[in-house]
Amino acid sequence: LGMGSVGQRIAENGADYYGLDIAEGPVALVNNRLHENRLDGRATEGNILNCPHKDCTFDFAVAIGCLHHTGDLYQGIKELVRIVRPGGKGIFMVYNAFSYRQWISAPLKTFRQLVADFGTATPRSAGKREREKYDSDTSGNVAPFTEFTGKKGVMRILDELPVEYKIDRQNIGNVFLFPVPRRIKLATCGPFMGLDLYVSFQKN
Repeated sequence: LGMGSVGQRIAENGADYYGLDIAEGPVALVNNRLHENRLDGRATEGNILNCPHKDCTFDFAVAIGCLHHTGDLYQGIKELVRIVRPGGKGIFMVYNAFSYRQWISAPLKTFRQLVADFGTATPRSAGKREREKYDSDTSGNVAPFTEFTGKKGVMRILDELPVEYKIDRQNIGNVFLFPVPRRIKLATCGPFMGLDLYVSFQKN
């Protein structure tokens, strides 16, 4: 849930909002933002790998930048789909294993995963130095677990679930191809080697 900005925007647009986070701090931040802005909704503490919500509860589910930190990407996506009603939609973002950053910072690991993608297409867990490039706080603490996967890896998971889906590569860092304007980089390079995979789905 982070600082709660996404949850606030969703609630401001009229949604009956429910947030979920494994950590106490973000839950408190979101609930405080909702209360301060007199918005409907609430956040609760829980684990998406064993989601406390019942089957087919929500019209729409959003998970941006978190499923790849759970330790079980397959179970996280499966649970996200489970809590969406038939006809409902969802969107989630995970790190792209074959982004330009991966080819530059970990070329051998990326090549090995590319070869593996022709077979098992399983996600790859990242070492500490890789995690530092993606997720670290102001004190230098890094995310305890991060997985990278490609489009085939996501497809392998979603093809087992009752959904129709679309996967797009997006996002380019500011330092890549400096000083080319970022909007140009996003339009030209993002769809081919973007940092993230954005997956939108509709449940059957």
